[in-house]
Amino acid sequence: MVWHGQQNLIDDPYRFGPLIQEMDAWLLSEGTHLRPYETLGAHADTMDGVTGTRFSVWAPNARRVSVVGQFNYWDGRRHPMRLRKESGIWELFIPGAHNGQLYKFELLDANGNLRIKADPYAFEAQMRPETASMICGLPEKVTQSEERQKANQF
Repeated sequence: MVWHGQQNLIDDPYRFGPLIQEMDAWLLSEGTHLRPYETLGAHADTMDGVTGTRFSVWAPNARRVSVVGQFNYWDGRRHPMRLRKESGIWELFIPGAHNGQLYKFELLDANGNLRIKADPYAFEAQMRPETASMICGLPEKVTQSEERQKANQF
């Protein structure tokens, strides 16, 4: 495909099935999921041998949600997300999107207004005044040394 004067090889993002497990969708919709940050947001992953990133956001009143970012020239027409009606979660796996790339969610709200929003579950973001989120992995767990544990005990 040629886009903005550049030739791009693309993989169909809509050939992948649902990304969020039924139990996660149920717990998220009732508000009792203990670790929603592991499900919502952007997570680098490999599906059916294809490397990319799974995106998901809770926006139950939106008419449309798209992922926009460096991987699609910030064009909301390129990656509209699929709605999981039972939970109000929009999701999409984008092949080729990788750690370090910037992204946002483009939402068409219930009143027909187009809004571009940062990911509330992003693990990294641009420094203000910029507001884009950045694809990155979960932070590693930090272990405390004995000295630090003693210092924290007062």
